[in-house]
Amino acid sequence: MWAIVWALTSRVLIGPISYNGNINMATCSSDWIWTLTMLGNIGVETMAPYQGCFQQAWPLQLDMQITLVVPFLAMIMWRFPTFGILICTGLIVSTGFINYAITEYYGLTIGLLDHSNYFLLQGIVA
Repeated sequence: MWAIVWALTSRVLIGPISYNGNINMATCSSDWIWTLTMLGNIGVETMAPYQGCFQQAWPLQLDMQITLVVPFLAMIMWRFPTFGILICTGLIVSTGFINYAITEYYGLTIGLLDHSNYFLLQGIVA
């Protein structure tokens, strides 16, 4: 699906929001390997609204990564329950700290109701 969208987007899109569709596939010529290997959320240096290579695949990429990691966590939990609980607790706590660090570094605020973060329709509204 990704290859079809990449090949046809610039040829088919015509209309008021065609610019957004073209931008969504604009970096595929340089970032295609990350999308193909399901590592698009790890390898791409910058991620901005309506940019990147097939950002619609992000949930699929994340699901694939979780699918590859969870069996190993399950084996550790089965073989060494105490160590498995420590690893899972460490992952949960580190996720909170990483989110906090990213929020502080970029000066992000919470929620879609905050107008400083509300960029979802910025490229559409003229």
